[in-house]
Amino acid sequence: MNKLLLATALFVAQPALAANDKPVWQFNNEGDPNLVYSIPESDGIVMFMSCDPAKGSATITMSETSSKVKANAKVKMTFTAGKTSVTLDGKTEANEEAGTPTAVGNTTTQSPIFAALGSADKLNVVVGSYKTDVPLKGIGPHLAKFTAACAKK
Repeated sequence: MNKLLLATALFVAQPALAANDKPVWQFNNEGDPNLVYSIPESDGIVMFMSCDPAKGSATITMSETSSKVKANAKVKMTFTAGKTSVTLDGKTEANEEAGTPTAVGNTTTQSPIFAALGSADKLNVVVGSYKTDVPLKGIGPHLAKFTAACAKK
């Protein structure tokens, strides 16, 4: 099953963490540990991070990009938090619901970007020609749970 669809199902089933329709950071440890920036009780996922602790691997997914990004293609994904920047080889997938491609990049649980998320105000994301900033306000306790759950076992 597509990890993004699984994350959507898991987070829609959770009680609301915020009384509005703005995205918030959430952690879930059902199945593979994941850290999601999404609108509670909806399928409005902006960013999804998951890991496989046994393998030490991690995936970072941007649910939506832009119509200028081609679906089903290889793409460079750059994530910058504070002074830390990581570029991943990624791929895009068609996202018919959103109307713009989803981008997925693979890395390791030891990537310096995860540590940098806790001390930055925003995460700058570049996927091909698409650029956006993801706020990091409120990520702290969820990031701590995610990194602990992702520690290679």
